[in-house]
Amino acid sequence: MVEARFPRRISQLRLISALVAAVAAGRPGDVFAQASFTLGSPAADVRRTQGVPTVIERLGSLGVEIWTFGAASVRLSADSLRVIGWEDAGRTLHAEIRPGPNATSALTFGAGSHQDDVVRLMGTPGAVRLDRSRGTMLWRYGQSAVTIGVADQRVIAWINAGGNLRVQGTRSVGTATVSASGTTAAATAPKPNAPATLDAAITFREPSGNGALDGGETATVSVEVRNRGPGAAFDVRLTATPDAAAASLIIGRAPALSRLDAGATARMDIPVSAAADASDGGASLLIGVAEANGFGMETPRRLTIPVRAARPPRLALDGIRTDDQSHDGRISAREFVEVTARVWNAGPGVARDVKASLGTGEDTFLVEESARQWTLGTLAPGEHRDLSFVFYTNTRARDVRIVLGLTEATGHFGATLTLPFMVDRPVTQTLDVAVAAPSPDGVAPPAPAGLLDEVERDIPRAAAANPDAIAVVIGVERYASLPPARFAAGDAQLFGRYAAAALGVSDDRNHLYVRTDADATGNEFRKLFGDDGWLARRVRPTTDLYVYFSGHGAPDVKTRAPFLLPTDADASYPRETGYALTQLYQQLARLDVRTVTVFLDACFTGTTRSSGTLFGGARPIVISVEHPALLRDNFAVIAASGGDEIASDYPAKRHGLFTYFMLLGLRGAADADADRVVTVAELERYLTNNVPRAAASLDREQTPLVTARNKERAIVRLGEPR
Repeated sequence: MVEARFPRRISQLRLISALVAAVAAGRPGDVFAQASFTLGSPAADVRRTQGVPTVIERLGSLGVEIWTFGAASVRLSADSLRVIGWEDAGRTLHAEIRPGPNATSALTFGAGSHQDDVVRLMGTPGAVRLDRSRGTMLWRYGQSAVTIGVADQRVIAWINAGGNLRVQGTRSVGTATVSASGTTAAATAPKPNAPATLDAAITFREPSGNGALDGGETATVSVEVRNRGPGAAFDVRLTATPDAAAASLIIGRAPALSRLDAGATARMDIPVSAAADASDGGASLLIGVAEANGFGMETPRRLTIPVRAARPPRLALDGIRTDDQSHDGRISAREFVEVTARVWNAGPGVARDVKASLGTGEDTFLVEESARQWTLGTLAPGEHRDLSFVFYTNTRARDVRIVLGLTEATGHFGATLTLPFMVDRPVTQTLDVAVAAPSPDGVAPPAPAGLLDEVERDIPRAAAANPDAIAVVIGVERYASLPPARFAAGDAQLFGRYAAAALGVSDDRNHLYVRTDADATGNEFRKLFGDDGWLARRVRPTTDLYVYFSGHGAPDVKTRAPFLLPTDADASYPRETGYALTQLYQQLARLDVRTVTVFLDACFTGTTRSSGTLFGGARPIVISVEHPALLRDNFAVIAASGGDEIASDYPAKRHGLFTYFMLLGLRGAADADADRVVTVAELERYLTNNVPRAAASLDREQTPLVTARNKERAIVRLGEPR
């Protein structure tokens, strides 16, 4: 049963076992094992003789592990970690093969000679490569090579390109060559009644279409053989002689033709593969056509094959779409959530035989009918596949732990991706309950309210009121057709309280303008910031203007321009439904005011605060949030993140990560010199020191971006502590 299911795997294991047994049988003993290693030696012998490798590559699909020592390398079986070959052009490896009991006193070797005679006459080869598919080993001596069968340890063929092999004559026309079929020509063949004349046309075909043989790729050399002579040709075989630069090529078999009649044409294919570790360059094959009676093609054809190092694929997450049971865009405990994740190949190379599997944390569960494993097949560069599953969480869950594991054919370019989900839960509060005697009217005293966090309680007061100051505060958490921007509405309400207290803004409808969720529409943006809008009608030359926005931003894919998204926006059409950030800067720069300070708790990458995407297939792009208007001395923009980063939320505090530390800074944490004044420079230092560290604890990257010409001006002047 097992052998029927995995015949190729078992045959490979048997081949390696045969190699180990064959070499062991030919060794006089292990007396030199400590000073060198040989075929079949364990990895420990290699490490003992060569030291620690500079690079270790595990090529799972090929069943090979490659240890690199400078310019040399040793190949080990990935299963047994025993030596199956090496490349040692500079003779720096302590590799050694010694002749065994089958050695003779012959002065040359030939077809059928035992490998012990090859070692006796030629010494240890500079390179040894095991061909699992053919059950052979290729031993290289400079530009020459000998092919040996693993099972019987007998010479099959050779290439005497360097003229240094001590062999018994030649094997074909010109220099001795290896038959592409891996066997010798037939000893006897029918005698012709007239001479044959063979000619050939050669075509190179490779699957990727780039005209080169990529590392790990198999191509086909097609040879169209035609017999132009009056007589038939018998036992027609192809010969393929690689040059010294073709060491990374693996040449397969082409079946022989038993007979090719006069005037007939036949196509013969030779599979040619490049090793997975091949480097950029080229390799030449001298293609010949041999015939049993000596009427082979007189002039061999040289085929030069461009070889290109394997371009690695990069498997990544291209987008996530969720559909929760309540359809409110929030993931709640015990709620079923359907997820569609898009996997794409973001690298320059092809990812073959891609497979995906899911793993979950202890408080996250996949429904019984949901798939857990997928076969995605081959992904060309830029190509994607979608996979879907359904999960739910228990009441203990604070976040959703779902890990998507991706593998591909080589086993070298897989990925482990953690899907970014959070469970939306009500604020957990502790209520202090006092047991007291009833009042005379029989009504018990009310319990105290829940506790507030450190940015919500005891908001400091400004040193003095600022009667001309104006604050425009917008927070959009709930969108009509987009995922929510968690905590954005609550953060906006809280910033409004800070504006009235710490910034000294008058708490009335003409100075403090707060809009959240359904009230923060696109029309509201245009009314606020228009040429004759709400702001333009109220500002004075003595006005200190504060603008705060918390919510989603998105880029225009064509122009890369950033847009703020009102509650009724569509992220797929930011130009039509959003409000351009450049327009906001232009409108604010036109106002005749003393200072402008803009706080942006939003990013413009097309992603949500929890790393999801605003629209299917979205990928973050790098844009700039800077504008010429920011060059004015009175202008400052304090943004949550750079153009290519996400503005994260902070689940533990139930605030936006940027807003939480920004408010801490304004209430005095950023006051480095303790003078009760927080300047732009002080707030910048505080944010850039604390936000990236907190983001790292969430496995994200976020560094606030502060743009201002005058960073020494004050943002807030605080009164004495209460």
